[in-house]
Amino acid sequence: DKMIKPIQVGTEFFSEYSNNNLFYIDKTPFIKTVFKEGQGKVFLITRPRRFGKTLTMSTFYEFLRINPKDPNNADDTSYQERLFKETKIFEDKDFCSEYMGKFPVIFITLKSVEGLTFEEAFLKLGSIIKNLINNDFLYLFKSEKLIESEKERLKKLVVKIISQTIG
Repeated sequence: DKMIKPIQVGTEFFSEYSNNNLFYIDKTPFIKTVFKEGQGKVFLITRPRRFGKTLTMSTFYEFLRINPKDPNNADDTSYQERLFKETKIFEDKDFCSEYMGKFPVIFITLKSVEGLTFEEAFLKLGSIIKNLINNDFLYLFKSEKLIESEKERLKKLVVKIISQTIG
């Protein structure tokens, strides 16, 4: 006896569907379509408002991103396995072993970047970037995959963003 999953309107993030066992129309094969068939350098997704753009990008983000609990171990895909275990893409073991959990991914939604002036909106965007770095990318300072000059540039960027969002 299978329990019917609840339908949630307005949920924008894939992890919310998976973590809360919500009804989800599985569009995960689109990930493979983009990586295996998309040969261009840029991929533009245009859709009307409320048509699932953020959910689609969130799905890519969760599938591709390095495990946030163990970012220095590229072989640990336990985070993605938990989220994607009931999806169609998870059935393709070869594709998953090549792409799932293998990339540092920057995912920013601009929905909350607002302000009455340019400066207010700019500070809000800076705050989003600062939180992104603090929450998802501090491990890069200890990564063996970056050379020292890259770590220095990252450090300067972080300092600049923090100084502009604070004062």
